[in-house]
Amino acid sequence: MVAFTTVALGGFRGILADFLWLRAARLQQEGQYFELVQLADWITKLEPRFTSVWAYHAWNMAYNISVLFEAPEDRWRWVQHGVQLLRDEGLVYNPGEPRLLYELGWLFQHKIGANMDQAHGYYKQAWAAEMTELLGGPRPDYGALTAAAPTRADLLAREGLPALVEALTAQQRDPFSPALLAESLRADANPLLHTAAGQQLLDHLRLRRMKDDYKLDPGLMREVEASYGPLDWRLPQAHTLYWAWQSRLVAHDFDALAADRMIFQALVEAFRQGTLFTGERGDQFIPSP
Repeated sequence: MVAFTTVALGGFRGILADFLWLRAARLQQEGQYFELVQLADWITKLEPRFTSVWAYHAWNMAYNISVLFEAPEDRWRWVQHGVQLLRDEGLVYNPGEPRLLYELGWLFQHKIGANMDQAHGYYKQAWAAEMTELLGGPRPDYGALTAAAPTRADLLAREGLPALVEALTAQQRDPFSPALLAESLRADANPLLHTAAGQQLLDHLRLRRMKDDYKLDPGLMREVEASYGPLDWRLPQAHTLYWAWQSRLVAHDFDALAADRMIFQALVEAFRQGTLFTGERGDQFIPSP
């Protein structure tokens, strides 16, 4: 799409982008939010290397649009849209861009981690639930992830895996569905998932989901913890550190100073509320020092 707009539209690309910016402003005033998401997508495709475009639209979704809804789940959906726009698209077109890495860290630090939004408690619990399902606990099992099969072909070449896949398929289950990660945490989980082969399957699914869906690299996570100590990755402070640390590696001048400040602030918040207590039954949510 980027190649098409660049070649086919030529000099008209800037004019079209200006028109879409004006239309986006009008749609926001009129409350046409879902069409606004499509327009934001078009604008970023027209100007994929202009980092301010990505930062603005992510901030607009997470801050301006989210607070116009009453239900916390609706607000959270728009906050997620902002995170996903930066993480899943902006950084794909602009890999290693310190400004976008910083902006992504800011959403975790301020929008999710702070208490400025009346729905902040819902955001924190929703994110913690996602990370618990993804990681299986407060921290990744780095040893298991290092040994995990990186591709499906590598997985199926391991002993016992073809038979496991066949058995799950016979049960009309998708053996490569990420839903198996959530199921494995339940008391009524399929016994096949608790075999040696089942654990290898879960480790593979966890590694792929971390990298493909959340852009979390276990190697980088381990480096962050080596620098700043063990972190509870169910909480936003850890993810603020993860993105700010990456920004600091490539930033210069003011961007480097901003990243340093974010790292310091995230460490302060982690000291204050960097551990999550969920109770014996897992039905409580109490961040603590």
